[in-house]
Amino acid sequence: MSNKINAALAVLLLLLALPAIAEEMHPQLVPNGFQAITALSEATGLSVPAGSTSAMICVETDTVVWRDDGPAPTSTSGMAAPAGLPCWLYSGSLSAIKFIAQTPANAPAIDVSFYR
Repeated sequence: MSNKINAALAVLLLLLALPAIAEEMHPQLVPNGFQAITALSEATGLSVPAGSTSAMICVETDTVVWRDDGPAPTSTSGMAAPAGLPCWLYSGSLSAIKFIAQTPANAPAIDVSFYR
């Protein structure tokens, strides 16, 4: 009987701790600004509001190429992100990430929401 009580107490303690564990793994994002980028014929970085630690990035109209490792992206060098791709939460170096149009004539647009 003692083992069943100990197991039940362990499960109860785990259930009580789950909200705190979830909050630590995925803290609440606080909005901290917005940027719409439509001129992507050259590698373009973000205008990051002070205090931002992550950004939700949405490619709206055509494929863009991005890099965040130092060199500027080109239409053939970097990570392609097509329009229609689900928005993604980026938490790398906000000052390093840059975007360029894969096909400049198509004038892609990116919407970015910043969070702290």
